[in-house]
Amino acid sequence: MPEQDINDLKEISATLERVLNHPDETQARRLMTLEDIVSGYSNVLISLANSHGKTVYHSPGAPDIREFTRDAIPDKDAQGGEVYLLSGPTMMMPGHGHGHMEHSNWRMINLPVGPLVDGKPIYTLYIALSIDFHLHYINDLMNKLIMTASVISILIVFIVLLAVHKGHAPIRSVSRQIQNITSKDLDVRLDPQTVPIELEQLVLSFNHMIERIEDVFTRQSNFSADIAHEIRTPITNLITQTEIALSQSRSQKELEDVLYSNLEELTRMAKMVSDMLFLAQADNNQLIPEKKMLNPGG
Repeated sequence: MPEQDINDLKEISATLERVLNHPDETQARRLMTLEDIVSGYSNVLISLANSHGKTVYHSPGAPDIREFTRDAIPDKDAQGGEVYLLSGPTMMMPGHGHGHMEHSNWRMINLPVGPLVDGKPIYTLYIALSIDFHLHYINDLMNKLIMTASVISILIVFIVLLAVHKGHAPIRSVSRQIQNITSKDLDVRLDPQTVPIELEQLVLSFNHMIERIEDVFTRQSNFSADIAHEIRTPITNLITQTEIALSQSRSQKELEDVLYSNLEELTRMAKMVSDMLFLAQADNNQLIPEKKMLNPGG
């Protein structure tokens, strides 16, 4: 776009330069022709200064653009020639479409023109071309690109979230199955064929773990049942013998016999409990081997 603006400025300057360089025309005639040409451009301002720096003509109905040149900055995008960017004057001028639009940004060139006096042109021509339409187009395009990128980003985030949610469905399914397993359902196993291959090893490990838990739980239940069964008979005998001894008066000899009998039952119970604890420790690998020195020759 800077190149297009510069080409337009050069074309306009060439046209105006031919008019101002005409040797047979008076200054008044030149300025009249200049005004006729400039009136055909809706987005161009010009100013013409003489060799003394006095403005002899500027676009009618507009401020003199020379008043704003001290704030002009070189256009870094321009290739060749002295081109400046100008902020101001602000004017309402016909746009490219219907209606008017505000113009406040300009691309400007200046060049010496006119007949030579003492080897120098007698005029300096300033031509400013409005670039607000281009800036408006670029800003509008940028806003549309930002909006499009935002919508695409939101769609991408939504699609990613949906994909992640769908990808986690097997994990949620396995989690629900695990949550439903209680002490009454230790025989339940997860089917590794119904999960993705990434979760297959996890399911197999869980099944192995639940199998060991079931085995421990079963042995614990059997151990408790065995203890209850083995201890019930001696306790029943103790209760019966004690009730008989207390049912009527007994001699000291008879009471001693009852106590001895109870002592035998208690001793048997103690040995039974000790043996069952030994078996329980053996089942759970809790026994610590006792090391003794052996004498092969003895």
